[in-house]
Amino acid sequence: MKREVYKLIPKSWHNQIQDFTENEFDSIVMIDGKKVKKTSNDLHKEYNQDEFAPRDGELIKVADHLSAYIEAYTSLRHYVSSSYLQDAIVELHIQYTTEKSNVAGIDFGAIYAEYEKQHQQPGLETFTPLHDAYSRLRKIQEEKLSP
Repeated sequence: MKREVYKLIPKSWHNQIQDFTENEFDSIVMIDGKKVKKTSNDLHKEYNQDEFAPRDGELIKVADHLSAYIEAYTSLRHYVSSSYLQDAIVELHIQYTTEKSNVAGIDFGAIYAEYEKQHQQPGLETFTPLHDAYSRLRKIQEEKLSP
């Protein structure tokens, strides 16, 4: 970045570009002219005002994950298959339906569940790439429940 991009833009932009390219998933606010890391929840409860120049990196991250999930899901639905796509479906589904699903007051677990519900079609159970991903997911969930 420094060798290629920074020389093309005004020096006054460098810090902000660095924030968006190197620390894009940090939630930050400006307090007395200094960047301060905060949680997404703190940001929305206490610092959701222009004077703090809030940037919700956690929300950016979960939105990025949701778009990756939709991309993997869509690829599998269109017979573009790989273990990486199946892994993405399984890992993101688990992460947002069983672990941290609420960011900035938004229940991403519910969004994932609703997306899956809205995109189910008759015959999906025989649709191999997506079926394989969900078979793996069910197996992982069953193993977690077993003593």
